[in-house]
Amino acid sequence: MFADLIDRFVCAMKTESNRTVRFRNYLRPGESMARFQTCSIWEAARATSAAPFYFPTATVNGQKYWDGAIQHNNPIEEVWAEKGDVRPRCVVSLGTGISARKEGKSCLPVIGRVKQLAKNLTQTEERHRLFEKKMKGEDIPYFRFNPTTGNDAIGLADYQKLDLLEAHTLEYLAKPEVDAAIRECATVLMGPPNEEDGVHSDQNSHIRSWMGVGDPNQRRENQGQTLVSRRRNTG
Repeated sequence: MFADLIDRFVCAMKTESNRTVRFRNYLRPGESMARFQTCSIWEAARATSAAPFYFPTATVNGQKYWDGAIQHNNPIEEVWAEKGDVRPRCVVSLGTGISARKEGKSCLPVIGRVKQLAKNLTQTEERHRLFEKKMKGEDIPYFRFNPTTGNDAIGLADYQKLDLLEAHTLEYLAKPEVDAAIRECATVLMGPPNEEDGVHSDQNSHIRSWMGVGDPNQRRENQGQTLVSRRRNTG
């Protein structure tokens, strides 16, 4: 059953040490047993989503955790560290949206850990730019897709505004430069099968189907279906 699962990991932060921990569903090279043997999937999900002001801390094996976004709201460096010695075909980073709206003063006391949280939540694009420079040095294709929400104020708990988020995303995907970047990314991913990076022909076929290669209208329809599916699942 678990042999067919895709390797995944999520980040959470230990409350007692402020240290980032990775919850994995796989063993790294050289490991003989899992670090969190008694941790279930829901517990890992609870730990990585324990956002301050929205959810209480999560407890896993007697240890309390906060949301990993406190340290890594853009966890691209955690992903890069986790890959080990593998040289990826490319790196794709998906943002959750960036606002052009200037934030006003918060009514919350911005002190201590809260101040660090506020700082980290605004560093997603800065980390992207630093990582982009690193990938140029490594000569590895790097793609960052992150739609703008314009001047709309959309908070973490604003699930009622998912339709607005979808509209912003579709508008972003329709931009010529974004369309070109998506096609370039797909071309890299659809390259010749490579056993070293684990890309196989069946995966390439799935990408071609989703992209609607040769039919831009079909590709946009597929994108819309994917977004609607995600929205419904979230609700």
